[in-house]
Amino acid sequence: MWVEAQEECKAIFRHTTGRNENAHEIIAKKLDKVDPSNAGYLAMFKNAVKGTFGYGGSQYKLLKSQTEDFCLEAYGEGRAALQKGDFDILDDRIMLLIKWDRAVNKHVKSITEKVDELKKGARRAFLDTCTQLKKVAQGDNASLQCKSSFDEFRYMILSVSFILETEDCQRAFSLTNQLFCEKLEQEIERVKEVLTLKSVHDFFEIKSIVEDARSFGDFMADHYAVFFEEIKNHGIAEEDVWIKKIAEVCHAHFSAGRDFRNIKHLIALGVVPSASYTDIKRAFHFMARKFHPDKVAEKEENTNEKYTTIQEAWETLNDEERINSRLKEKAFDRLINGLGDCILDSVRQNLRTQRYDIVAELLGRLYSLRELKDLVSPPLDTKHIEDSVNKLACGHVEQVRISVTTHWSERNYKGLQETIEDLRKMEKHFKSYSSVFRESWNQGIIGNIENEVVDLGKEARSCLTSCQTAKERKEDFRRLFLQMGHVLIELPLFKDFTKATISSVLQSCLDEAWGYSYLFELGLSLQKGDDDDEDESRIGQLLLSEFSHFKEVMTMVWNEETTQKPVEDTVQDIRGYIQKPSRSPQQLDVKLDQLLDHFHRFDARYKTLLGEFLRIDADINALVRKTTKLADQMKPLSCNNGWSMKIKAVIPDLLAGVFALFTVLKSGEAYNRIESSPESSELGEKLLMKPHNIQVLTLLCMFGCGRPSETSLNSQLMQIRTGEGKSMILGAAATVLGLLGFRVRCVCYSEYLSCRDYGLFEDVFRRFEIAEEIVYSKITTLSEDTTAAKGDIRYLTESLVVGNLSHNARKVSNPSVLRQVNANVANVASQKKKVEKLPTPSPPHPAVDKKELKSIAKNGQSEVVGGHVQNDCVDTLPLHTEQSTLPTQNSPDVAMSNPFPLFSREAKEEILLVDEVDVFFGQDFYGQTYNQVAQLKEPEIADLLKSIWGEYSCNGRSMRLSDLKNSASYESLRQKMQGFEFLLDNEISLMLKHVKRVDEETYFLDETEQRIGYKVMDSVSYNVTYGYRTVFAYLQEYDRGNIKSETLQRVLTMPVSCGQFSYAQISPTRILGVSGTLDVMTRYEKEVLARYGVETYLHVPSVYGQSNFSFDE
Repeated sequence: MWVEAQEECKAIFRHTTGRNENAHEIIAKKLDKVDPSNAGYLAMFKNAVKGTFGYGGSQYKLLKSQTEDFCLEAYGEGRAALQKGDFDILDDRIMLLIKWDRAVNKHVKSITEKVDELKKGARRAFLDTCTQLKKVAQGDNASLQCKSSFDEFRYMILSVSFILETEDCQRAFSLTNQLFCEKLEQEIERVKEVLTLKSVHDFFEIKSIVEDARSFGDFMADHYAVFFEEIKNHGIAEEDVWIKKIAEVCHAHFSAGRDFRNIKHLIALGVVPSASYTDIKRAFHFMARKFHPDKVAEKEENTNEKYTTIQEAWETLNDEERINSRLKEKAFDRLINGLGDCILDSVRQNLRTQRYDIVAELLGRLYSLRELKDLVSPPLDTKHIEDSVNKLACGHVEQVRISVTTHWSERNYKGLQETIEDLRKMEKHFKSYSSVFRESWNQGIIGNIENEVVDLGKEARSCLTSCQTAKERKEDFRRLFLQMGHVLIELPLFKDFTKATISSVLQSCLDEAWGYSYLFELGLSLQKGDDDDEDESRIGQLLLSEFSHFKEVMTMVWNEETTQKPVEDTVQDIRGYIQKPSRSPQQLDVKLDQLLDHFHRFDARYKTLLGEFLRIDADINALVRKTTKLADQMKPLSCNNGWSMKIKAVIPDLLAGVFALFTVLKSGEAYNRIESSPESSELGEKLLMKPHNIQVLTLLCMFGCGRPSETSLNSQLMQIRTGEGKSMILGAAATVLGLLGFRVRCVCYSEYLSCRDYGLFEDVFRRFEIAEEIVYSKITTLSEDTTAAKGDIRYLTESLVVGNLSHNARKVSNPSVLRQVNANVANVASQKKKVEKLPTPSPPHPAVDKKELKSIAKNGQSEVVGGHVQNDCVDTLPLHTEQSTLPTQNSPDVAMSNPFPLFSREAKEEILLVDEVDVFFGQDFYGQTYNQVAQLKEPEIADLLKSIWGEYSCNGRSMRLSDLKNSASYESLRQKMQGFEFLLDNEISLMLKHVKRVDEETYFLDETEQRIGYKVMDSVSYNVTYGYRTVFAYLQEYDRGNIKSETLQRVLTMPVSCGQFSYAQISPTRILGVSGTLDVMTRYEKEVLARYGVETYLHVPSVYGQSNFSFDE
């Protein structure tokens, strides 16, 4: 009975599933019928009486088992299809299982689990495909890499009906489409950018960009556009905005060469929109055979309909002439054909704005324009474009040449200067292009202008043949002098020549007995100016400041502009306060009556000395001896003690001696000349360069006069406005301090101003023989000198790295120097450390063991280039500059004999004089570091660099570090640098990295000076390097025959960082200074200054009196 039941169940299952699509429903009914749990109590009793209960239960089990086996078989086929990527079969099996699950679920529970498992597997596969496509879309060469992944992506979307049921798959689908859409738009924008010359003039690169964009766009237009139509027909993902946008972008930018209007017919034949006539014809024959009613063995329900669709498609597309015409068009043809106009527009714009560097770059790359010739049909006429660009540039040059001639004939010096500058710029950039710039800018014009100046000078001298002639032709001389002045001021190119001519004329006037008074009157006339001619007045003022022959006039103007009010009134406006960190300011107790007494003592002594030493026959050295003797009587003094009331009482006398010498040296000769002239004797007093009351009071306050309770020289800053004689205050202060035995450093924010201010008091310093104790510089130079005083860090670093640190070197008097060098080398590849928020003097870095050095070098990945530790940054130091020693030791012989220069003179307290408090908080000082780099010049380094370059230039590939480690040069250098192999490997890795980037930044070669520079802003700087990229640029130019071997040997070096020294780590004994910005200092800035010991601030009134400047309310 059991066997019979089993055979009966099998027969039922085979018969049902094999012939009927509704097998699942039939089996479900039979299962329901034989399911014992569905029978009632009476039926169970009858079955028991008949003895058939056991048979019925067995039939149910067998039928259920057959159902499970069938579903398990379908599940297995689904898994196999998933692994093979056959998503049609996978979808069919899942749909089958879903039908059976709905029908027999109450009998067979495991089907639901199998369906879920297959769906999860399909979704995982889809998400993986999306991930792969995302990577492709975000990388380069997307069109070459995405075809296989896209086909799978498309196949799954069209074949697997449930694939977008879950949110994660929907998001992945939308994001993939978004990334491809953005990639497509980026490619299009990039093409538009380069074909309108907004960023690139390299036509090789333009060609590559266009071809890449076309390749990717063609793929998207052929595949994604078709895909969009397919999913619309299937009703899938109709809400996805990105795939719709892709289709719109493809229609807008890649319709050339494509038949988007008949895309439904193309899809019917299974070809892409860019298919050729041959492709379409071949596809039609294939599809016609496949779906021809007579050819199909088992006619499908829609066979005739498909065949009709294929016939309609062929009838529509069968137009060979139209298709071939369409295929001649390509994306971006219009932009490429318009490139010539874009180039000419760019040239016109850059010529108009004097961006000749861009035009020159374009001229240099025009030869590569022919690379774009075959990108369009018919070919681009590149020869016509080249000729047009050269003609346009040449025409601009000639137009400017004509302007030069016109301005010269009109004596329009300002316009002439502008056009000459324009021509010089063009010559600088265009001289290599003879078709554009045919001859030098200075053809004839230099001689014409210089002859003009010479003639004016001769005519001016003719006005000075005698005193009588000079008086009679005074206006003629003034006119001629101003004419030469116009050339001097408005033609800077001829400034030196014109200034020499004018100086010669002025000197010939001074050679006459009446000459000084004559020039003085001329100066007064120029100072007064002409109310009817502003331009003449401007030239006159500039001439007065340009020529020292008129310095007496400028002094008189200063004295007249700073009309002094009584000192008794001025002293009442002095106020001061002490600002300690985190406290409210406390008023400074200044005894104004004592300060006034000190001033009167100074004034009396100053006038006495002037009366004694202003005479022509006076002995200036006697004044020097008197003042020096007075200073010697006050010694010894230190900043911390000795500044008693007795000493302060002598300060006015010492200051009077300093200013008396200053006045005699600066204006004594002019005073005596004017005094001896009958016409101008009453002007003598006005010509004396004397200190103003405010300047004297400032100096007295600076040295503690009026503050009897203070017995030390305290750090302090004084409020003095810019332009009110700070240079004189600081010069006098430096002189007094130098005479009292202190070393003085006077700092400001500009080297030019430092030199100018030092020149004002240089004669005074030399007369008192204290010039060696006084240094004027930028504040950053102070920090650099402080570091240099510890020893030649570069020499020590080089010696340490290559193992030549001598025994004598280790005996350097400051042992911390060696510790610092050892620690500084550790930072060769480390990131820059932040400077402490509030700078305080600190000792050198402690020694670091070599294990730590190795770890730092391994993990830092920073780059040491020409003076700076960088992360692939531009360096602003010359790559090929020889390493310098201390500023006081310029001789190479001295540097070799004493590699560890230290201050050998006796230790003296150093006082820092500050011109403007802003120097502490400028971008070059506070928070910045002084970075020294040693350049190792070993022959093995040169060999390694040449090997790396040789391999790259010949074979186009970069060597590997392992390759170089097998070389004799590496082994020899490793032996020299024992203990620093990590440093060597790090630098070689940088070389290998940079050799491939040698042309990444456009460089400029100066063959005359044998140097390479880079563009910085609107000019080329030859003090900028890009590390080893610049070294390889020299090697590249050497191969081209443009660089000499001696130049090459100089640059084949390996930079090693000596360390980073905080500029803010200075420690002068005291800081004194004057500034115009104390009123606007922030609390934080005052806290910073307090770390340097500056807590006292004084405000003194302006030399010009109360300001009338106010804001409207």
